[in-house]
Amino acid sequence: MNINYCSIGCKVNQYECEALINLFLENGFVFNDCQSDNDVFLINTCSVTNTSEMKSRKMIRQIARNNPNAVIVVMGCYSQIKTEEIEKIDEVDLIFGTSNRVAIFQEVKNLLENKKTSRKKVADVKDFIEYENLEIDKFLDKTRAFVKIEDGCENFCSYCIIPYTRGKIKSRNPENVIKEIKKIVQNGVKEIVLTGINIGCYGVDLENFSLETLIERIITEVKGDYRLRISSIEITKITDSLIKLMAIYPQKICKHLHIPLQSGNDRILDLMNRKYNFEFYFNKIINIRKILPDINITTDIIIGFPTETNEEFKDTYDKTALLAFGEIHVFTFSNREGTKASLIESNIPASVLKERSKKLINLSKKMALDYRKKSIGKIYDVLIEKIDGKNCFGHTENYLFVQFKNICFDVNQVVKVVINEATYPISIGEYYEVQ
Repeated sequence: MNINYCSIGCKVNQYECEALINLFLENGFVFNDCQSDNDVFLINTCSVTNTSEMKSRKMIRQIARNNPNAVIVVMGCYSQIKTEEIEKIDEVDLIFGTSNRVAIFQEVKNLLENKKTSRKKVADVKDFIEYENLEIDKFLDKTRAFVKIEDGCENFCSYCIIPYTRGKIKSRNPENVIKEIKKIVQNGVKEIVLTGINIGCYGVDLENFSLETLIERIITEVKGDYRLRISSIEITKITDSLIKLMAIYPQKICKHLHIPLQSGNDRILDLMNRKYNFEFYFNKIINIRKILPDINITTDIIIGFPTETNEEFKDTYDKTALLAFGEIHVFTFSNREGTKASLIESNIPASVLKERSKKLINLSKKMALDYRKKSIGKIYDVLIEKIDGKNCFGHTENYLFVQFKNICFDVNQVVKVVINEATYPISIGEYYEVQ
Protein backbone atom coordinates (compact mmCIF):
# COMPACT_ATOMS: atom_id res chain seq x y z
CA MET A 1 0.00 0.00 0.00
CA ASN A 2 1.18 3.51 -0.87
CA ILE A 3 1.57 6.32 1.66
CA ASN A 4 2.58 9.97 1.40
CA TYR A 5 2.45 13.07 3.57
CA CYS A 6 2.23 16.84 3.50
CA SER A 7 3.69 19.03 6.24
CA ILE A 8 2.78 22.70 6.55
CA GLY A 9 4.76 25.00 8.84
CA CYS A 10 7.79 24.37 11.02
CA LYS A 11 10.61 21.83 11.03
CA VAL A 12 8.96 20.07 13.99
CA ASN A 13 5.98 19.24 11.78
CA GLN A 14 8.33 17.88 9.12
CA TYR A 15 10.07 15.66 11.66
CA GLU A 16 6.79 14.32 13.08
CA CYS A 17 5.52 13.36 9.64
CA GLU A 18 8.72 11.56 8.69
CA ALA A 19 8.69 9.68 12.00
CA LEU A 20 5.14 8.49 11.38
CA ILE A 21 5.94 7.55 7.78
CA ASN A 22 8.74 5.39 9.20
CA LEU A 23 6.23 3.50 11.32
CA PHE A 24 4.18 2.69 8.22
CA LEU A 25 7.26 1.71 6.20
CA GLU A 26 8.30 -0.70 8.94
CA ASN A 27 4.93 -2.40 8.53
CA GLY A 28 4.98 -3.00 4.80
CA PHE A 29 3.77 0.30 3.34
CA VAL A 30 5.61 1.91 0.41
CA PHE A 31 6.45 5.61 0.28
CA ASN A 32 4.89 7.08 -2.85
CA ASP A 33 6.58 10.29 -3.95
CA CYS A 34 3.41 11.44 -5.66
CA GLN A 35 0.54 13.63 -4.52
CA SER A 36 -2.09 11.28 -5.96
CA ASP A 37 -3.04 7.57 -5.99
CA ASN A 38 -2.18 6.94 -2.34
CA ASP A 39 -3.87 4.55 0.06
CA VAL A 40 -2.99 6.66 3.09
CA PHE A 41 -2.16 10.36 3.30
CA LEU A 42 -0.90 12.13 6.45
CA ILE A 43 -1.36 15.90 6.72
CA ASN A 44 0.38 17.87 9.47
CA THR A 45 -1.23 21.29 9.82
CA CYS A 46 -0.07 24.67 11.12
CA SER A 47 -1.83 27.42 13.05
CA VAL A 48 0.91 30.00 13.58
CA THR A 49 -0.89 32.55 11.36
CA ASN A 50 -4.29 32.93 9.70
CA THR A 51 -2.54 32.31 6.39
CA SER A 52 -1.10 29.01 7.59
CA GLU A 53 -4.58 27.88 8.67
CA MET A 54 -5.95 28.83 5.26
CA LYS A 55 -3.11 26.90 3.58
CA SER A 56 -3.88 23.90 5.80
CA ARG A 57 -7.56 23.87 4.79
CA LYS A 58 -6.69 24.30 1.11
CA MET A 59 -4.13 21.49 1.26
CA ILE A 60 -6.56 19.09 2.97
CA ARG A 61 -9.18 19.63 0.27
CA GLN A 62 -6.64 19.38 -2.55
CA ILE A 63 -5.18 16.13 -1.23
CA ALA A 64 -8.66 14.70 -0.71
CA ARG A 65 -9.53 15.47 -4.36
CA ASN A 66 -6.31 13.87 -5.64
CA ASN A 67 -6.65 10.79 -3.40
CA PRO A 68 -10.38 9.93 -3.40
CA ASN A 69 -9.83 6.40 -2.09
CA ALA A 70 -7.19 7.18 0.52
CA VAL A 71 -7.49 7.21 4.29
CA ILE A 72 -6.92 10.90 5.04
CA VAL A 73 -5.35 11.67 8.45
CA VAL A 74 -5.14 15.27 9.65
CA MET A 75 -3.09 16.27 12.69
CA GLY A 76 -1.12 19.22 14.06
CA CYS A 77 -1.66 22.63 15.61
CA TYR A 78 -4.59 23.70 13.42
CA SER A 79 -6.57 20.54 14.09
CA GLN A 80 -5.71 20.85 17.80
CA ILE A 81 -7.47 24.19 18.25
CA LYS A 82 -9.90 24.22 15.30
CA THR A 83 -11.13 20.62 15.40
CA GLU A 84 -14.67 21.62 14.46
CA GLU A 85 -13.44 23.19 11.21
CA ILE A 86 -11.66 19.97 10.22
CA GLU A 87 -14.79 17.95 11.08
CA LYS A 88 -16.68 19.90 8.41
CA ILE A 89 -14.42 18.41 5.73
CA ASP A 90 -16.19 15.09 5.05
CA GLU A 91 -13.23 13.48 3.28
CA VAL A 92 -11.09 13.51 6.43
CA ASP A 93 -11.15 10.08 8.07
CA LEU A 94 -9.10 10.68 11.24
CA ILE A 95 -8.46 13.87 13.20
CA PHE A 96 -5.55 14.06 15.64
CA GLY A 97 -4.07 17.08 17.39
CA THR A 98 -0.49 17.41 18.63
CA SER A 99 -0.42 14.36 20.89
CA ASN A 100 -0.91 10.59 20.78
CA ARG A 101 0.29 10.39 17.16
CA VAL A 102 1.77 6.95 17.89
CA ALA A 103 -1.81 5.65 17.70
CA ILE A 104 -2.24 6.77 14.10
CA PHE A 105 -0.87 3.60 12.54
CA GLN A 106 -3.27 1.31 14.40
CA GLU A 107 -6.25 3.59 13.72
CA VAL A 108 -5.45 3.66 10.01
CA LYS A 109 -5.06 -0.11 10.02
CA ASN A 110 -8.48 -0.43 11.65
CA LEU A 111 -10.07 1.68 8.91
CA LEU A 112 -8.34 -0.29 6.15
CA GLU A 113 -9.69 -3.49 7.71
CA ASN A 114 -13.19 -1.95 7.92
CA LYS A 115 -13.18 -1.92 11.70
CA LYS A 116 -15.13 0.74 13.53
CA THR A 117 -13.23 3.60 15.13
CA SER A 118 -14.01 7.12 16.26
CA ARG A 119 -13.03 9.87 13.86
CA LYS A 120 -11.89 12.49 16.37
CA LYS A 121 -8.77 11.76 18.46
CA VAL A 122 -7.88 15.22 19.79
CA ALA A 123 -6.88 15.35 23.46
CA ASP A 124 -6.88 18.39 25.76
CA VAL A 125 -3.54 20.25 25.57
CA LYS A 126 -3.44 20.30 29.39
CA ASP A 127 -2.99 16.54 29.30
CA PHE A 128 0.29 16.82 27.34
CA ILE A 129 2.72 16.30 30.21
CA GLU A 130 5.27 13.88 28.72
CA TYR A 131 7.30 13.98 25.53
CA GLU A 132 5.83 11.73 22.85
CA ASN A 133 8.76 9.83 21.41
CA LEU A 134 8.49 9.42 17.64
CA GLU A 135 11.60 7.85 16.08
CA ILE A 136 13.08 7.82 12.60
CA ASP A 137 15.01 4.87 11.17
CA LYS A 138 14.77 5.57 7.44
CA PHE A 139 15.52 9.06 6.20
CA LEU A 140 13.73 10.50 3.19
CA ASP A 141 16.36 13.25 2.82
CA LYS A 142 19.89 11.83 2.78
CA THR A 143 21.50 15.28 3.02
CA ARG A 144 19.97 16.93 6.08
CA ALA A 145 17.97 15.43 8.95
CA PHE A 146 15.82 17.25 11.48
CA VAL A 147 15.91 15.77 14.96
CA LYS A 148 13.18 16.87 17.33
CA ILE A 149 14.48 17.18 20.88
CA GLU A 150 11.73 19.17 22.60
CA ASP A 151 8.04 20.02 22.43
CA GLY A 152 5.89 22.72 24.00
CA CYS A 153 6.35 26.36 24.99
CA GLU A 154 5.45 28.36 28.07
CA ASN A 155 6.53 31.83 26.93
CA PHE A 156 2.99 32.95 26.07
CA CYS A 157 4.04 35.74 23.76
CA SER A 158 0.88 37.78 23.36
CA TYR A 159 0.64 37.21 19.58
CA CYS A 160 1.35 33.46 19.61
CA ILE A 161 -1.11 30.56 19.72
CA ILE A 162 1.52 27.81 20.03
CA PRO A 163 1.47 27.40 23.85
CA TYR A 164 -2.23 26.60 23.47
CA THR A 165 -1.61 24.01 20.75
CA ARG A 166 1.55 22.35 22.10
CA GLY A 167 1.24 22.67 25.87
CA LYS A 168 4.01 22.63 28.46
CA ILE A 169 7.72 22.12 27.77
CA LYS A 170 8.62 18.45 27.33
CA SER A 171 12.22 17.39 26.73
CA ARG A 172 13.08 14.24 24.82
CA ASN A 173 15.11 11.62 26.64
CA PRO A 174 18.78 12.33 25.74
CA GLU A 175 19.47 8.61 25.24
CA ASN A 176 16.77 8.52 22.53
CA VAL A 177 18.23 11.61 20.86
CA ILE A 178 21.73 10.16 20.76
CA LYS A 179 20.47 6.76 19.57
CA GLU A 180 18.60 8.40 16.68
CA ILE A 181 21.53 10.60 15.65
CA LYS A 182 23.80 7.56 15.57
CA LYS A 183 21.37 5.96 13.09
CA ILE A 184 21.31 9.16 11.05
CA VAL A 185 25.09 9.30 10.79
CA GLN A 186 25.28 5.58 9.94
CA ASN A 187 22.82 6.27 7.10
CA GLY A 188 25.24 8.84 5.67
CA VAL A 189 23.42 12.07 6.54
CA LYS A 190 25.94 14.90 6.86
CA GLU A 191 23.94 17.57 8.68
CA ILE A 192 21.70 17.18 11.73
CA VAL A 193 19.40 20.05 12.66
CA LEU A 194 18.33 20.04 16.31
CA THR A 195 14.79 21.35 16.41
CA GLY A 196 11.86 21.86 18.74
CA ILE A 197 9.16 24.35 19.61
CA ASN A 198 11.43 26.15 22.11
CA ILE A 199 14.74 24.25 22.05
CA GLY A 200 16.55 26.66 24.32
CA CYS A 201 14.37 25.28 27.13
CA TYR A 202 15.58 21.75 26.52
CA GLY A 203 16.37 20.05 29.81
CA VAL A 204 14.37 22.31 32.16
CA ASP A 205 12.18 19.31 33.01
CA LEU A 206 15.15 16.95 33.31
CA GLU A 207 17.56 16.63 36.20
CA ASN A 208 20.83 18.56 35.73
CA PHE A 209 20.50 18.74 31.95
CA SER A 210 20.54 21.51 29.33
CA LEU A 211 20.81 22.06 25.59
CA GLU A 212 24.60 22.46 25.81
CA THR A 213 24.85 19.29 27.88
CA LEU A 214 22.98 17.41 25.16
CA ILE A 215 25.11 18.87 22.37
CA GLU A 216 28.35 18.00 24.16
CA ARG A 217 27.16 14.43 24.68
CA ILE A 218 26.21 14.12 21.01
CA ILE A 219 29.64 15.30 19.89
CA THR A 220 31.39 13.03 22.39
CA GLU A 221 29.32 9.89 21.82
CA VAL A 222 28.39 10.05 18.13
CA LYS A 223 31.42 9.42 15.93
CA GLY A 224 31.46 10.14 12.24
CA ASP A 225 31.47 12.80 9.52
CA TYR A 226 28.61 15.16 10.35
CA ARG A 227 27.82 18.64 11.60
CA LEU A 228 25.17 19.92 14.01
CA ARG A 229 22.96 22.94 13.34
CA ILE A 230 20.87 24.61 16.05
CA SER A 231 17.46 25.79 14.86
CA SER A 232 15.69 28.95 16.05
CA ILE A 233 16.52 29.82 19.66
CA GLU A 234 15.40 32.61 22.00
CA ILE A 235 17.98 35.22 23.06
CA THR A 236 17.14 34.61 26.74
CA LYS A 237 18.15 30.95 26.39
CA ILE A 238 21.57 31.50 24.82
CA THR A 239 24.04 30.90 27.62
CA ASP A 240 27.74 31.77 27.71
CA SER A 241 28.48 28.05 27.99
CA LEU A 242 26.56 27.33 24.77
CA ILE A 243 28.55 29.94 22.84
CA LYS A 244 31.83 28.69 24.30
CA LEU A 245 30.85 25.17 23.24
CA MET A 246 30.32 26.41 19.67
CA ALA A 247 33.80 27.95 19.79
CA ILE A 248 35.39 24.74 21.11
CA TYR A 249 33.85 22.57 18.36
CA PRO A 250 33.89 24.74 15.20
CA GLN A 251 34.05 21.68 12.94
CA LYS A 252 30.97 20.11 14.54
CA ILE A 253 28.63 22.98 15.44
CA CYS A 254 27.58 25.28 12.60
CA LYS A 255 28.37 28.97 13.06
CA HIS A 256 24.81 30.11 12.55
CA LEU A 257 22.09 31.09 15.00
CA HIS A 258 18.57 32.22 14.20
CA ILE A 259 17.57 34.49 17.11
CA PRO A 260 14.13 36.18 16.87
CA LEU A 261 14.13 39.89 17.73
CA GLN A 262 10.46 40.55 16.80
CA SER A 263 10.74 44.30 17.56
CA GLY A 264 13.42 46.82 18.45
CA ASN A 265 11.02 49.01 20.39
CA ASP A 266 10.73 48.33 24.12
CA ARG A 267 7.05 49.28 24.43
CA ILE A 268 6.13 46.87 21.64
CA LEU A 269 8.36 44.15 23.10
CA ASP A 270 6.53 44.60 26.40
CA LEU A 271 3.13 44.36 24.67
CA MET A 272 4.36 41.24 22.92
CA ASN A 273 5.27 39.76 26.33
CA ARG A 274 8.81 39.10 25.17
CA LYS A 275 11.19 38.42 28.03
CA TYR A 276 13.84 41.03 27.20
CA ASN A 277 14.32 44.64 26.10
CA PHE A 278 16.41 45.81 23.17
CA GLU A 279 19.45 46.61 25.32
CA PHE A 280 19.56 43.03 26.61
CA TYR A 281 19.27 41.64 23.06
CA PHE A 282 21.90 44.04 21.68
CA ASN A 283 24.45 43.31 24.40
CA LYS A 284 23.98 39.56 24.04
CA ILE A 285 24.61 39.75 20.28
CA ILE A 286 27.77 41.81 20.89
CA ASN A 287 29.03 39.22 23.39
CA ILE A 288 28.29 36.34 21.00
CA ARG A 289 30.31 38.02 18.26
CA LYS A 290 33.24 38.60 20.60
CA ILE A 291 33.58 34.83 20.93
CA LEU A 292 32.38 33.91 17.40
CA PRO A 293 33.27 36.89 15.17
CA ASP A 294 32.32 35.14 11.90
CA ILE A 295 28.96 33.82 13.07
CA ASN A 296 25.91 34.39 10.87
CA ILE A 297 23.02 35.66 13.00
CA THR A 298 19.60 35.79 11.37
CA THR A 299 16.33 36.93 12.91
CA ASP A 300 12.54 37.36 12.79
CA ILE A 301 10.76 40.71 13.02
CA ILE A 302 7.01 41.31 13.21
CA ILE A 303 5.75 44.58 11.75
CA GLY A 304 2.34 46.07 12.43
CA PHE A 305 1.83 44.81 15.96
CA PRO A 306 -1.37 46.48 17.28
CA THR A 307 -0.82 50.19 18.12
CA GLU A 308 2.73 50.24 16.65
CA THR A 309 3.27 53.85 15.59
CA ASN A 310 5.40 55.14 12.74
CA GLU A 311 7.93 56.37 15.29
CA GLU A 312 8.09 52.94 16.96
CA PHE A 313 8.56 51.22 13.63
CA LYS A 314 11.39 53.68 12.85
CA ASP A 315 12.88 52.80 16.23
CA THR A 316 12.83 49.12 15.27
CA TYR A 317 14.29 49.86 11.84
CA ASP A 318 17.12 52.02 13.19
CA LYS A 319 18.05 49.57 15.95
CA THR A 320 17.88 46.60 13.61
CA ALA A 321 20.33 48.35 11.30
CA LEU A 322 22.87 48.33 14.15
CA LEU A 323 22.83 44.55 14.48
CA ALA A 324 24.24 43.54 11.06
CA PHE A 325 22.05 40.48 10.67
CA GLY A 326 22.79 37.98 7.93
CA GLU A 327 19.11 38.03 7.00
CA ILE A 328 15.74 39.13 8.41
CA HIS A 329 12.55 37.13 8.08
CA VAL A 330 9.87 39.84 7.99
CA PHE A 331 6.35 38.98 9.12
CA THR A 332 3.23 41.12 9.19
CA PHE A 333 1.27 40.78 12.43
CA SER A 334 -1.40 38.08 12.21
CA ASN A 335 -4.34 38.46 14.58
CA ARG A 336 -4.72 35.09 16.29
CA GLU A 337 -8.03 34.54 18.03
CA GLY A 338 -7.45 33.33 21.59
CA THR A 339 -4.26 35.33 22.18
CA LYS A 340 -3.94 38.49 24.28
CA ALA A 341 -2.83 40.53 21.29
CA SER A 342 -6.16 39.84 19.59
CA LEU A 343 -7.82 41.95 22.29
CA ILE A 344 -5.75 45.04 21.42
CA GLU A 345 -7.54 47.28 18.95
CA SER A 346 -5.47 48.55 16.06
CA ASN A 347 -6.25 50.18 12.73
CA ILE A 348 -2.91 50.35 10.96
CA PRO A 349 -3.74 50.80 7.24
CA ALA A 350 -2.71 48.01 4.85
CA SER A 351 -0.71 50.52 2.82
CA VAL A 352 1.36 51.41 5.90
CA LEU A 353 1.99 47.74 6.68
CA LYS A 354 3.10 47.15 3.10
CA GLU A 355 5.50 50.10 3.22
CA ARG A 356 7.01 49.02 6.56
CA SER A 357 7.48 45.49 5.29
CA LYS A 358 9.15 46.74 2.12
CA LYS A 359 11.60 48.89 4.11
CA LEU A 360 12.64 46.02 6.36
CA ILE A 361 12.97 43.59 3.45
CA ASN A 362 15.26 46.07 1.66
CA LEU A 363 17.29 46.47 4.86
CA SER A 364 17.53 42.68 5.09
CA LYS A 365 18.86 42.44 1.53
CA LYS A 366 21.48 45.11 2.23
CA MET A 367 22.67 43.46 5.46
CA ALA A 368 22.67 40.01 3.86
CA LEU A 369 24.86 41.28 1.05
CA ASP A 370 27.17 43.10 3.48
CA TYR A 371 27.64 39.90 5.49
CA ARG A 372 28.34 37.87 2.36
CA LYS A 373 30.94 40.37 1.15
CA LYS A 374 32.99 39.49 4.23
CA SER A 375 33.14 35.91 2.95
CA ILE A 376 34.99 36.73 -0.27
CA GLY A 377 38.28 34.85 -0.40
CA LYS A 378 37.39 32.64 2.54
CA ILE A 379 37.17 28.86 2.36
CA TYR A 380 34.07 27.03 3.61
CA ASP A 381 32.78 23.48 3.84
CA VAL A 382 29.77 23.26 1.56
CA LEU A 383 27.28 20.39 1.83
CA ILE A 384 26.04 19.70 -1.70
CA GLU A 385 22.25 19.55 -1.65
CA LYS A 386 21.50 19.74 -5.36
CA ILE A 387 23.36 19.31 -8.65
CA ASP A 388 21.79 21.03 -11.64
CA GLY A 389 23.74 20.20 -14.77
CA LYS A 390 27.13 21.88 -14.53
CA ASN A 391 26.57 23.49 -11.11
CA CYS A 392 26.41 22.37 -7.49
CA PHE A 393 24.33 24.10 -4.83
CA GLY A 394 24.60 23.86 -1.06
CA HIS A 395 25.02 25.61 2.26
CA THR A 396 28.16 26.50 4.16
CA GLU A 397 28.47 25.88 7.88
CA ASN A 398 27.38 29.50 8.48
CA TYR A 399 24.36 29.06 6.22
CA LEU A 400 25.44 30.85 3.08
CA PHE A 401 23.80 29.41 -0.02
CA VAL A 402 26.57 28.81 -2.58
CA GLN A 403 26.78 27.83 -6.24
CA PHE A 404 29.96 26.38 -7.76
CA LYS A 405 31.04 24.37 -10.80
CA ASN A 406 30.44 20.62 -10.70
CA ILE A 407 33.64 18.60 -11.04
CA CYS A 408 32.32 15.05 -10.73
CA PHE A 409 30.82 15.73 -7.29
CA ASP A 410 27.82 13.99 -5.73
CA VAL A 411 24.84 15.16 -3.72
CA ASN A 412 25.53 14.83 0.05
CA GLN A 413 29.25 15.35 -0.45
CA VAL A 414 31.03 18.01 1.63
CA VAL A 415 33.65 19.93 -0.33
CA LYS A 416 35.82 22.96 0.36
CA VAL A 417 34.77 26.02 -1.61
CA VAL A 418 36.33 29.48 -1.80
CA ILE A 419 33.85 32.34 -2.24
CA ASN A 420 34.69 34.50 -5.27
CA GLU A 421 31.57 36.61 -5.68
CA ALA A 422 29.19 37.74 -2.92
CA THR A 423 25.66 37.92 -4.27
CA TYR A 424 22.32 37.37 -2.56
CA PRO A 425 20.62 34.99 -2.16
CA ILE A 426 23.23 32.80 -3.91
CA SER A 427 26.95 33.48 -3.65
CA ILE A 428 29.39 32.19 -6.27
CA GLY A 429 32.41 30.08 -5.41
CA GLU A 430 34.76 27.48 -6.78
CA TYR A 431 36.14 24.20 -5.53
CA TYR A 432 39.22 24.69 -3.38
CA GLU A 433 41.64 21.81 -3.77
CA VAL A 434 43.57 21.25 -0.57
CA GLN A 435 47.29 21.01 -1.33
